[in-house]
Amino acid sequence: MKHAAYCLCFLIISFCASVVSAAEVLDRFREKVSRFTLNNGITLLVAERHRTPVASFVTFVDIGGVDEPKGQTEIAHFLKHIAFKGTSEIGTRNWESEKAFLEKVDKAYSEWLRAKYRPKRYSGQKTQELRRQFERLRKEAEKYVVPNAYAKILERNGATHLNAATSKD
Repeated sequence: MKHAAYCLCFLIISFCASVVSAAEVLDRFREKVSRFTLNNGITLLVAERHRTPVASFVTFVDIGGVDEPKGQTEIAHFLKHIAFKGTSEIGTRNWESEKAFLEKVDKAYSEWLRAKYRPKRYSGQKTQELRRQFERLRKEAEKYVVPNAYAKILERNGATHLNAATSKD
């Protein structure tokens, strides 16, 4: 029994002697990180690890509740949906037509909000009419969208566990 205790102590001391501090681990990691700033202002921090053929990324955007103007919330949630929407080449059946239609949707949305937040200038009936017009245009615009096109491209090329989330600041 005494021999086993000595062996255990030796193993623990050997293990502790080989453990590096958290600060050392962090310093080693920092040495492997490259920082790039794109022309559009987006900053990328890249840490290459060549053990497995995996690419993973997390996007942080300063648009949570703390950063949003009072009364204009949910911008982060909106951005999350836009990130998976696509581009002028991915996720659209006809970008020129979709773009023109989205301009109509934006205008209808602005008119509805103007009526919604200025009830003294607009009747309840007019506000509801503008809301219905916006919803109709929004649904019509969906005919140009190829759902999940961006995610499907990524998945065909091996991506898994695609997800986006928003959280509290």
